[in-house]
This record gives sequence, structure tokens and C-alpha cells, in this order.
Amino acid sequence: MMHDLRAHLAVLHRGWPVLLLFTGLGLLGGIATALLATPRFDATARVFITTDEADTPLDSLALTVYAQQRLPSYADVASSSAVLRPVALELGLDEPLEELAGRVVATPVPDSLLIEVVASSRFNTEAPALAGAVARQLADVIELQLESRMTTEGSALGVTVVDDAVLPAAPSYPRFDLSAVIGAAAGLFVGIGAMLLLHSFDARIRGVRDVREVTSVRVIGIISRERRADLTSIALDDEHRVAKQFRSFRTDLQFLGFDASNRSVLVVGARREQGTTTAALNLALAMAQLGRRVLLIDAHLRAPEILELLEMTPAPGLTDVLVGAASRDEAIRTWSEVPELSVMTAGVIPPNSGDILGSDRMRVLVEDLATRYDDVVIDGGSIVTADASALATVAGSTVLVARAGHLRRQQLVRAVDALEATGTLVGVLVTDQPSLGVESVAETIA
Repeated sequence: MMHDLRAHLAVLHRGWPVLLLFTGLGLLGGIATALLATPRFDATARVFITTDEADTPLDSLALTVYAQQRLPSYADVASSSAVLRPVALELGLDEPLEELAGRVVATPVPDSLLIEVVASSRFNTEAPALAGAVARQLADVIELQLESRMTTEGSALGVTVVDDAVLPAAPSYPRFDLSAVIGAAAGLFVGIGAMLLLHSFDARIRGVRDVREVTSVRVIGIISRERRADLTSIALDDEHRVAKQFRSFRTDLQFLGFDASNRSVLVVGARREQGTTTAALNLALAMAQLGRRVLLIDAHLRAPEILELLEMTPAPGLTDVLVGAASRDEAIRTWSEVPELSVMTAGVIPPNSGDILGSDRMRVLVEDLATRYDDVVIDGGSIVTADASALATVAGSTVLVARAGHLRRQQLVRAVDALEATGTLVGVLVTDQPSLGVESVAETIA
């Protein structure tokens, strides 16, 4: 439950501009409603029911109880034709009595012998005139018609107008302050509802929180979104936040990922364009900075980039070794910028890359290289291809790259299911994480 609450709060935090927009629109709508609404003025008059003097206190109490019991009925009489027809004639009103009754409300005041008459009008002068006329006519009807019939000696009750209606200083409706508050609140709630509804239909992975909602596989690295294009120089900058994050990822991977008998790690994406080459290169550089002998293999045969990224000259590569066209030593070169980093580029791209990468020769090659180097990092491209699936069966461990904003939840689920079947998946590396500082990386992973 707390997890769902945090997820909803995260959605609202990301969408605060939308909430601000809806709240502003609601505020403007409330003000516009108040400006366009027909004003209504209310005026109030009060009548008081009195009882005649009784011979004994008991009789006096009986009369008071009698009056209180009849008070609701007297209040209903205020909207009857017996009261309103004379009032309409007195004030010169030509509207139907039904409409006039809708503008008059008489209410008994609790624990008293008072009746409160409230009259409404579009005009501030008409409202008090109507309230006063209804109160006076109600007093006459109660005293002269209704109560006078109860006894032959006349009414035992008297009715007096005790509070005459006064001219209202301002309309009771609309109220600009109340309309503005209601409009803003309505806009805010509509904005919250719209955001949560859109989020429920939005299948994109937006960051590490979404990854944790979709899968129970451990997140072993989080890399912030970086607009700078030269990620190679970033990795070599000890003080850059992305370089620090890759070093943190390297440390977690060393504790969780490497099998002592096969220290090779495959980096694959949950779909295409997940930045696996960048992730693999930076991971290899972070390992090499420890003084370890690291080999980076470009097995992303459908879109190899390491040769161009490291500005190396063409030479035999991985596929040439697998088909026997070159030896292992001929295909491995040291990168001049970092002597501890060796590179095996992709080589000539074959038409049947999936068969080659899943062959016994590839398995033997990876196992042999893992004994010659401290660490072997393999760029495997996307898991949606047969190439990456084949590589996952020969690598010692596999890291799945999930690029925030460029991946859907179902794609991540399918990728995790495919890799868990190989038994080599050790965790997820979330890249392009928005608004993440270096200081909060450890806290977010935990």
C-alpha cells in the first residue's frame, strides 16, 4: 500500500505543471462563472408567535407547546397562495405564484417561537420589500384566519413582525471568493484524476520506480540522463557524476554478478536503442580504472559501434575469429587511451549472426578469454534478437539495460522473462534516469 502511495506521489511530482495548469483553469472558470452569473440578493424578516396570558402556569406552558408544534405548519403557509396573492398585488408583481413561491423560504428557528422569512430577488430593493410583505401577510393569515377559527373567542396566539428586512449591501450569490476557491479546487482534483488516469494507460518506463513496479529483479545501477554527446570522455572524468555512477554500478556488479569461473558479463538492452554500447564501454572503462586487465567485445553484430566510437582502425574482429579467418591475438587490440583496456571489435558482419554467436566456438572463446583477462565485457545489443539470446547462454552473467522513457513495461517484462530462462541475469541497469543527483544514487538503489 505504501509502495502504491509513493508511486502515485511520484506521478504527481512529475506532473506538477499539469496540476498547476488545471488549477489555474479551474480558478479562471470559477471567476468567469461568478462574473456571468445573475446576481441574487437575499433579505430576511422575522415574525414572532406570542401566546395570550393564561390562568395558570400549566395553561401557559400548554399554549407555548401548542405554538411550537404548529410552527412548522405556519412556516409552510408563507409560500401558499393565501399569503403570496395579496403580496403580489401589494408589490405589483406579475409573475406566477409558483415562481414567486420559489423566491420565498420560511423556516422555524429551533427552540424558539420565531419564523425566519428569506426572500430572494435579482434587485436589492425588491428583496427586502418582498420579505417584509410576506412576513406581514403571514402574521395576518395566522392570527386572523387560521387561529381565529380555533376558538369562538378569537385567537389564543398573536403574531408580530419583530425584525423587518433591511436593504442587502451585497449579493448573496455569486461570491467571487467562494467561486474562485471552488473552481481552483475542482481544477486541482480534475488534474489529479486526469494524471492518474493517463498514468494507468501509460505503459512507458519512466525511471527506476517503474522498473521496480514491473519486475522483482534487482536494480544494480542507475545512470542519470546526460545531454553531453562525448560519453567516452565523461567516463574518463573522475569527477563527472555519470562516471561516478558507473563506478558505483561496477562495484555492485563485482559483488553480485561475476561467476569466479567465468568472469564475463553480457550487456543487453530490453529492446533496440537502449544504449548498450555506451553502457558496456563505460563499464569496461570503470573496471580498467582499477588497474584490472579488461577485454571489451563488440558482439552487437547488427549495429556495431565500438570501432567507430573508439576511433580505431579496421582490423579482424570477433566474427573473423569464430569462422577461423583470424586468430584470437590478431583480433585483440589495446586502446591507446587506457592501456588496461583491450578491445575485440565486431569484425565482418555475417548473414547468420545468431548461429555464430550461439555456437560452441563462441562458448569456448568466451570461457578462454575469461581466464586470460580479469574481466570480459560483451556488448550484446538487444534481447529481442536471436543474437543476444544466444550470447546470454555463454556469458557468465548478464545485465539488462532499461532506458527510461524509451521502453514500455511489457517489453521489460518480456526481456526479463527471456533472460531469467538462461539463468545468467543478475540485475537491471537503468539509464537516462531523470533528475537524479550523484548523492542520491545509493539511496535510490537501496
